[in-house]
Amino acid sequence: FENNDSCFTFACLQNKNAHILVGVTGSVAALKLPLLVAELLKLPGVEVQVVTTENAKHFYNAGEIPVALHSDADEWQTCVVRAWDLSKPLLFCPAMNTAMWEHPISAQQVRQLKGFGYLEIPCIVKKLVCGDEASHVAFQRHG
Repeated sequence: FENNDSCFTFACLQNKNAHILVGVTGSVAALKLPLLVAELLKLPGVEVQVVTTENAKHFYNAGEIPVALHSDADEWQTCVVRAWDLSKPLLFCPAMNTAMWEHPISAQQVRQLKGFGYLEIPCIVKKLVCGDEASHVAFQRHG
């Protein structure tokens, strides 16, 4: 992970016994799920669980994820997020292809999430599988 103020230096990860719920949807960014979980588990006192959509399962090998993995079809977005305790931090990382990112709905949804006080994890610039170079790609491990 990049070591800067906007990425994984949040107070929630500095607490002892932090509980992190990672939500993943059917995006090619789900390929990074095993790496994300492995990196989070390196932080002292962090407990990680994953909730995944069925479509996301096509992008990773569940055997590579050494934590509780919960599946709920496509409802986690509405059920988990709507039931979220707003006094606790919620971080999101919108990773998608260029056409989806440039659609006005994406900007509206990001503004809405930020309006709730949720924190956006900035994405990186990277060449996509389709050949586009995009700045809305999920995190990259550095070092």
